[in-house]
Amino acid sequence: MSIEENKFFKELTEQTYDPEVQMEKSRRERHMFYLVRELDANPDQLENIGKMMEYRDHRTKQSWLSNFYFRSRKFSDGDLKMQSLSMEVERLDRERRNYHNQALAAFYSFANDMKKNGVPPIYSGRIMTPFDDKDKKYGDPNIRQEMTDAFLKMLYDVSETTVADLGIEQGEYTEGVKAFNQIKGELRHQDHSYNVDKPLREDDGDITFNDI
Repeated sequence: MSIEENKFFKELTEQTYDPEVQMEKSRRERHMFYLVRELDANPDQLENIGKMMEYRDHRTKQSWLSNFYFRSRKFSDGDLKMQSLSMEVERLDRERRNYHNQALAAFYSFANDMKKNGVPPIYSGRIMTPFDDKDKKYGDPNIRQEMTDAFLKMLYDVSETTVADLGIEQGEYTEGVKAFNQIKGELRHQDHSYNVDKPLREDDGDITFNDI
C-alpha cells in the first residue's frame, strides 16, 4: 500500500477525511501540473505571470500602507508624516488601474497561449483584453473581476504547492519546473516583504498581516 493510500485509510478510520478539501487539493495540483507544462513549452510566460505578480504586489502594498496609515492616525504620528502617508495611499490608488490592465492583458495572452500549446486550461471562463475598447472603460467589469480572481487564485495555488506534490519525474519538464520554482520564490519574497499572514486570493478579498 502506498503512502497516499495509507494516509487516506487513516483519515477515514479517524473520521478526518474531508472530501471537499481533497477535491480542492486535487484541483490545485492538476492545475499546477498544467502550469508547469505550459511554462516548459513556453518559458516566455514568465513575463506574463510577472505582470500578474506585479498587480498582486501592488494590491498587497496598497493594503499594507492603508492599514499603516489608519493605525498611525490612531496614534497621531504627526501632521507631516500623516500627510506624506496620505499622499502615498492616493498615489497607489491612482496607479492601480494601470497595473490591473497590464495584468489582465497578460492573463488574456497566457490563457490563449495555453490553448494554442494544447495544454489543458487553468481558466475556462470568459476572457477579454482591457485594451480592446476603451470606450467601455476597459471592458466588462464582471469579466474583469472573473479574470482577476482567476489569476490571483492561480498565484495563490503556486504559493501553496511544491513540485514534489505534482509527481513529476526527475528530468521531466526541466524548464517548467525551474520557472515554477522561480515564481514560487518571488511570491514568497513579496509576502515576506510585507509580513503577510494570509495573501490575496481574490480581488475583493482581504489580506492579513502578522504585524497589523
